[in-house]
Amino acid sequence: MLANHLKTAWRNIVRQKQASFINLLGLSLGVAAALILFVIVQYEWSYDRFHKNYDHIYRIVTETQYENSADYNAGVAYPLPKALKVDMPQITAIVPLHATGGQVDIPGKHPENPVDKYSEQVLFTTPDFFRLFDATYLAGNATALSEPNSAVLDRETATRFFGSWQHAMGQHFRLANAIPLHVAAIVEDAPPNSNLPYHMLVSFPTLEANPGLFDYDPNNWNSISSSFQTYLLLNPAEDKSAIAKQLDDLSKKYFEEAGRNRILHLQPLNDVHFDTRYGNVLNDRMIKRSTLTTLTLIGLFILVMAAINFINLSTAQALGKGKEIGVRKVLGSSRKNLIIQSFSETFLVVCFSVAAAIGIAYLALPHLHYFSNMPETPTLLQSETLLFLCGTLVLMTLLS
Repeated sequence: MLANHLKTAWRNIVRQKQASFINLLGLSLGVAAALILFVIVQYEWSYDRFHKNYDHIYRIVTETQYENSADYNAGVAYPLPKALKVDMPQITAIVPLHATGGQVDIPGKHPENPVDKYSEQVLFTTPDFFRLFDATYLAGNATALSEPNSAVLDRETATRFFGSWQHAMGQHFRLANAIPLHVAAIVEDAPPNSNLPYHMLVSFPTLEANPGLFDYDPNNWNSISSSFQTYLLLNPAEDKSAIAKQLDDLSKKYFEEAGRNRILHLQPLNDVHFDTRYGNVLNDRMIKRSTLTTLTLIGLFILVMAAINFINLSTAQALGKGKEIGVRKVLGSSRKNLIIQSFSETFLVVCFSVAAAIGIAYLALPHLHYFSNMPETPTLLQSETLLFLCGTLVLMTLLS
């Protein structure tokens, strides 16, 4: 019975080519636009949520107050991580990060080029980095960052430097034309929706042994740079307000002595991508929550307008089917069968529209990275997207 209804619905759609095409075009464009906005918003909200300790990771940020204004900086004073270990021992893990650019010299792959030179973004950090930020090890482990002159590369960088990541393990190279390093571990590439899309991690003892090369002064409370940041892992049972109070006391203890009116704040990891006041040293693609709210409302507006347009066109078509419905009644069709037939036609048009919308979105999404945070190869059909499409399919069918 259902197959017969669908066959009849298909014949009616084909018979009314022009009206069906207009209906299909309007609805598919509306759903495609809403789908693209939904994927963008969903992607932005997904930043860093793949870390298992996502809800317990915080960044310390600095606010410097002036008479009529304030300056916000994601960086902290260089001595802060060590001071935290002394003054706030209850913190589960304290991870300093010092970002810098540097020339990397790799033994050449060809005799005519004895050295291959690369310009790389380098992140000095400690083994606790991997207690906060999850990574999949291809070789080695987190202890690699405990020794001087050791480095962790991601798959892409290891392959670029040494031809393959399997060949990279244990290889030697130089940083800043002065520091010898060896590859002590290799990890899978960080997801694009990460606020710390690192490619090369170097052990913090290497920085401490060469402070002058990278403008690192472990005793200077006066200087703050956004390239030197500190992340914390807090115990879930820890009172965050108590931690914030201790940070305030620590600010008074060290900064007032240095004659600075600075305040340290505890920033949850889920704010890092959205609080544009502080910026981000490794990933400057940020977005305000208010912008995501606006995009969501625009998507809903487009979807509602597409639905209204679709309903109006469907209603106009239905008014022209009075003779057909009368004939069906004379031939014995029940009210139930007439309703099922109407739903079948609407369902088919909506199905084709949603399918066309998926195709349009699939073609458009790879180009969005030019003016948004989206990667070049976004994933379209995730569980959230499928739920959105199914909801749209059911809602449009019922409303019409």
